[in-house]
Amino acid sequence: MIIGLPISLFSLMGYIFSVHHWLKVPFRLSPLFCCCSLVILLFWAALAQLLLPVTLFLIVCGSLLSLTILVPLLRSRKKTGENPHRDSLIIFTGLVVVSLLCSFAGRLSVIDDYAYWAIISKSIAMFDGLPASDTTIFARHLTYTPGLALFQYYFFSAGSGYSLPVAYFAQNIFLFSLLFALTDGQNRLVSLVMLSAAVILLVLFAGSVFQKLRVDHFLSVTACAVLWTQMRNRFSLQRFAVICSAISCLYLIKEVGFFLAISLLLAVLLDLIFASDIQEKERKASLFLCLGLFFYLILQKICWDSHCAALGFSQFHSGISLEAIGTAFNLTGNSESRHAFFIFLRDILIGSADRLNLPYLLWYLLLGLLWCRILKVSDNNERQQYYRQFYLLLPLFLIYLGMNYVMQVVIFGLGISRETTTSLDRYVNIYFFWFVLFTIETSLVRTFLAKKSAKSRRSVVFIIIAALLLAGSSIPHSRKKYERELDALLPELKSHIETGSRICLTPGNIEDHYLGFRLLYYLFPTKCNVDSFPGDSGRKKLEEKLLACDYLLFYQPDRKTRHMFSSFTADKIVHQSLYKVSHHGSAGKPLSLKRIY
Repeated sequence: MIIGLPISLFSLMGYIFSVHHWLKVPFRLSPLFCCCSLVILLFWAALAQLLLPVTLFLIVCGSLLSLTILVPLLRSRKKTGENPHRDSLIIFTGLVVVSLLCSFAGRLSVIDDYAYWAIISKSIAMFDGLPASDTTIFARHLTYTPGLALFQYYFFSAGSGYSLPVAYFAQNIFLFSLLFALTDGQNRLVSLVMLSAAVILLVLFAGSVFQKLRVDHFLSVTACAVLWTQMRNRFSLQRFAVICSAISCLYLIKEVGFFLAISLLLAVLLDLIFASDIQEKERKASLFLCLGLFFYLILQKICWDSHCAALGFSQFHSGISLEAIGTAFNLTGNSESRHAFFIFLRDILIGSADRLNLPYLLWYLLLGLLWCRILKVSDNNERQQYYRQFYLLLPLFLIYLGMNYVMQVVIFGLGISRETTTSLDRYVNIYFFWFVLFTIETSLVRTFLAKKSAKSRRSVVFIIIAALLLAGSSIPHSRKKYERELDALLPELKSHIETGSRICLTPGNIEDHYLGFRLLYYLFPTKCNVDSFPGDSGRKKLEEKLLACDYLLFYQPDRKTRHMFSSFTADKIVHQSLYKVSHHGSAGKPLSLKRIY
């Protein structure tokens, strides 16, 4: 890990400087372009089962580029004293250092990380490829596209394999590369204020994002970077290439990114049609590329769907049908759907939108006020450009809300088996937050940073608040007693468990009913059942379930659990004990339990 991390970073920097030096991509957009392009290349390599050789080839090529371009470039500029990108280099170097500091104190705390985001990264690192059909990971989780896990693999493959701190570091590098696209290469203070505002909003809407492997906020920041690059810069083929790479990457970050990709593609297409600063030849070429990008997005989705179907992985949206959608929107003839709709409507108006529990309605009003101010100080061409985007993006946001409503009703049973929405703020904010981020950043540029007073202490306040939030959100969460126990227990169990066996949990007074997900992560690739075992079972059914196990873990067993299994062993059943399940094959005594830990 110590050697591999600098090699991967050195390789990535080779691509960043090469793209800037040879392709003339603006330096602030080069990291975004390179990170997204790497994800796309590794995705196709993984589907072709060539992940390891392609990754090693990319690392070697990037390292050679660094030696042939980066090192001589830095030497020549050191001699001449000229460096037009000095401020950007300082800021990007600072972001790399911040990524490093945020990563190595990290521990998994969010159960979604255990359940999928960390385990898929660990699986790809261990087997140098996507999970096979006989994996121990939940099949429904494996339909999630593995974009960021593949980017993490780029950093694993040059070192000693999987490492959680390296996973955090790779993820943070990608995140800061997205944020770096919002900076101003000519003004260090403006760049720092823009980055600070983005960090503040990220922590406000998504919490400790620098200590999470979940990817929802990546979709938002990528979408914001695309729209920012399109709206805030004069057209060039280099910038258009950056936009295409970022849009192509959205679906690979998470499946719902496909809707965002289509939305942004329409926004870019609309802007190209009406743009006045583009030559007709470039316009036609760009429109043709947009059409090609649309078909590429379709191809990307078809290939991933085919991969999932071939391995028997059931996709998350498979339960949604036209009939189910019709029932969900039958508000006059279905009382359950009507009840669910009003719950949903309540939550997207007065429900909590952020970590301060501010309601969505307040944010809607704030965004409206900010845009009134932005439009007032914009010239006529910019104003018309903004209006065109509003006319497109607002209906698309309403469609996205409709998709979320259907998911809440059909998948989560809102109004039928549940009286509250499930993680609605997280799902809605995938689309909503990127517009909030774009609005706040635009407002800063158009109003606050446009004034001479932007160099005053008010700018420093932004930076200090962001630094405090960054530090606070990077501090590992305080862990409960049982979490500290698991950190010590589960690695020790590995030496007692044979590879390829199956470990099962017993029921009991377990504080965290997601204990099985933690088992799955720590003991992977050992097969673990995630639901507590065996539940309420009669003697015969209990024996049938035990016969499917190789090991049985007792964690905080209650009286009922100890009584239930006492007839299978002469040992006293205690907390944190592991038993080997011995299969005898006789009708009288088909199995017994032998304590091994």
